Amino acid sequence: MQTTLIMKRLLLIASLLLLTLHPLAGGGISKTQMTSFLTDCQRYEGVEVVQLGGLATFALRSAVKIAAADDPETRELLKLIRSIKRISVMEYEDCKPSVREKITRKLDRMLRGADLLMETKDGTERMQIYGVVDESAGTVKDFVLHTPASASLICIFGSIPIEKLTKIAAEND
Repeated sequence: MQTTLIMKRLLLIASLLLLTLHPLAGGGISKTQMTSFLTDCQRYEGVEVVQLGGLATFALRSAVKIAAADDPETRELLKLIRSIKRISVMEYEDCKPSVREKITRKLDRMLRGADLLMETKDGTERMQIYGVVDESAGTVKDFVLHTPASASLICIFGSIPIEKLTKIAAEND
């Protein structure tokens, strides 16, 4: 159930960004480059990386499906995550400050050409949400959520229907 709660929180954050979207073009995030970067960062002490590829995300969806048998809200979540192909999470708060700064600088350079969909601030902490809106398909795809102050990164590769995100945002107001 902890996984369901985390996914709900991530998708709620993603749905909130839809309230501020405008037509976007280009500026995607290279899955290959990001995966390579995350693999490279694992060599640093204090960096935790979890990458779920196609098989693991299939297993996650299957586990959610089993858990959803008696929960309509979880069944809706399952419909929402159907097209997610890869999930990667990196937490690098526990590494040396110099390494943390190096990782953040490299991430900033990698994400510089991507479409910034939303930036939220809570005091001094900010979270940047990158992704690609495909208006013709009615989806938002390839989310990257980066919180430099917390030294965390979440990548969700795949697509999520805008219509379903909007519905979740409306239900959670």
